[in-house]
Amino acid sequence: MSKSALVLIRTPLQAYLAEKVLHQEGIDSYDLIYVTHNDGPEDRHYFAKLSAAARHHIYCHVRPHRLDILNHLDMAWQTRQWRRDMKLGVTLMASIDNPLLSTIAACQRQAALVTLDDGTANYLDTDPYRSGKLGPRSVFYRWCLGAPSIERLKGKIARHYSLHPELDNIVPKEKLVALAAGFRSAAAGDAPETSFFIGQPFEEILKPGELQTFLSRVREFPVDFYIRHPRE
Repeated sequence: MSKSALVLIRTPLQAYLAEKVLHQEGIDSYDLIYVTHNDGPEDRHYFAKLSAAARHHIYCHVRPHRLDILNHLDMAWQTRQWRRDMKLGVTLMASIDNPLLSTIAACQRQAALVTLDDGTANYLDTDPYRSGKLGPRSVFYRWCLGAPSIERLKGKIARHYSLHPELDNIVPKEKLVALAAGFRSAAAGDAPETSFFIGQPFEEILKPGELQTFLSRVREFPVDFYIRHPRE
């Protein structure tokens, strides 16, 4: 039996993992929404890879605006034709905190909601992914766009694919599925040490003085690879 899906992506890592989930789920037909703020080469690479097999697709490049609400309005305008029930069997997503993607997911009334890890946010009990607690601005955005609360969205999850199914996540243990991502773990001493700096929108949570202090400390450490956050 043919199995179809709507795939909602925000980062290259999500795209990489979503490709694995599509295979594990046995999805043979899907539509794709790829939202990016960076429009980086890694975004274009994974969009090209996923869109090549998609029936319909959209690359939603939201250029950063000074006012955050304009980012959400821009995203909503670009995806306006997708905010309807696509009549597909599965909705696959990771960013349950994103108001617009949550709205689109909620429109898929008969689809099974399948989620996947979005970094460490899934494992930290203080993160909104786990706690469901959002700031006033995020709550306002979700209300404006008609998005369900994070807790309500989590309640609709049929299964969640995780890189670490042994850890607590956003769903009960019985809904967790091990994600075969194909990452290799090097044994100690097999390779030289490599350092990564995982970017975050630090200016959203740190005051100017705190940000400068933080950046000065970061520059004291050698970094081999810098991975940008979508909102940087």
